[in-house]
Amino acid sequence: MMKCPSKRLLLALLAAVPCLLFVFHFEALQGVFNERVVLTRVWPLSASTLRTSMSLTATDNYATSQSVKTFEKRRKHYIDACAKTPVATYFRPSPFNRVQLLRARNLAYCNVAKTGSTLWKQIIYYVQTRQNGSFYDTNFKDIHNKMGTRRQTADQLSGQHVQTVVFVREPYSRLFSAYVDKMFRPSVHNWNHFAAPVLHYNLNLTAEEAMKRRPCTSHVTFPQFIRYFIDAETGVAPSIRRNPHYIPVSQHCGFCTGRYDLDSLNHADFQRLHNSGNDGARDCDREGSNCPDAWRSGFVFDFIGKTEDISTDTHAVFKLLNLSHTLPSNFDIDVDARRNTIINHVRKVFREDLPQSRMQECMTKDEALRRVWENFQIRGLLSKRERFPFSPTVAQNATMMQFMELALFAFGRSQKDPDLKSNKKLAMTEAYGMIKLKDRKLLREIFEKDFQLFDYPSTIPEVFPKNDVFTSGYFELLDMFDSGLKQLPM
Repeated sequence: MMKCPSKRLLLALLAAVPCLLFVFHFEALQGVFNERVVLTRVWPLSASTLRTSMSLTATDNYATSQSVKTFEKRRKHYIDACAKTPVATYFRPSPFNRVQLLRARNLAYCNVAKTGSTLWKQIIYYVQTRQNGSFYDTNFKDIHNKMGTRRQTADQLSGQHVQTVVFVREPYSRLFSAYVDKMFRPSVHNWNHFAAPVLHYNLNLTAEEAMKRRPCTSHVTFPQFIRYFIDAETGVAPSIRRNPHYIPVSQHCGFCTGRYDLDSLNHADFQRLHNSGNDGARDCDREGSNCPDAWRSGFVFDFIGKTEDISTDTHAVFKLLNLSHTLPSNFDIDVDARRNTIINHVRKVFREDLPQSRMQECMTKDEALRRVWENFQIRGLLSKRERFPFSPTVAQNATMMQFMELALFAFGRSQKDPDLKSNKKLAMTEAYGMIKLKDRKLLREIFEKDFQLFDYPSTIPEVFPKNDVFTSGYFELLDMFDSGLKQLPM
């Protein structure tokens, strides 16, 4: 005899009907965003087309409507800022200011280091190779080298049905993140490639002296890093090879360089530039005659995402381009990607770094694991209430699985901490508190164009507190910025 479904099951099915209807309705309307114009040198997303399309879906999908408005606002701000800001505002020209794109279907991404580029390279690779199964089961080992061979120039994609995306980031936070990731986190590779030039410059060592003395580069301080960065950017030390992880975002991806292809600008963008109020702008025509060079420059991206909103912006881009189905089901950047960061970092330090003699010469296992733990806290992965779980003696004998299990348990507990996202701000405040005011002002000058193009404030409390009084706190107690310098016997 056939059993009737339970009352609870019936209620669940009834509750799901509106959701199913909404999904069907939204997917049907999503096709509006798939109509593309064959693109020329730049690929502007028509603001008027988006407004018309979104009028159909605003009631049904408020979040998507807001995303469209956000992207449109950022794009307008960028174009206007390029029009008003002289190109030659840099102390030194950038070797990285070119448009090189990674393509996946109808999406082309220009990567900028320290803006979430590793995650986005993983996403592009996943979509390109049409992976099945879990996103994190995919072999992303050496993802940077894998994707480095897949770059295409803007000219190579000219005339194809693609739309472009780039991510930007708050400058002070990005610079601090570069220090934490490349110098503070225990990694022999990073110490050799990133920390060593900083230390050798601050100690005024020639290459021969550095080879002879072999100072440990595991204890580069934040002030040493900032001195190196400022001198490199301002030209005080022109011999320093500038690094894409540090230089301003505005010096990547062709921002405000080159020239607009005026024929490819949509009408709304052209009119805004035409009426921008710059000298000679009103005399400019569609053929480009009488157009001031100062506002005719720049590569126009369809989507400008922000690292601070990387989860929301990533899902919005894929939804608007009808590519959501190419991502793993239930893909949660806020939780899954962060958990995967813990897993990858723990594996790397145990498998690749701790066994190396150079690590053992410069740092004990206890020190290295404490740095890994503190790195997780600074990034907002672990609550600052989650104390390091080992004594020095126990840490020396800890296995990878023991440490990973404890870190993942702490990660799960930390999600309930309402102050979790404030960790990085606290760490930034303590780090920038070590930097003299005149140097912080120089940083502000170096990042001036980032502030202008991407609508970030040039003065934030973590770098310029009220009355220039910094507060110390938790991370200082953990001795995060060890000022000691270890050196091997000569």
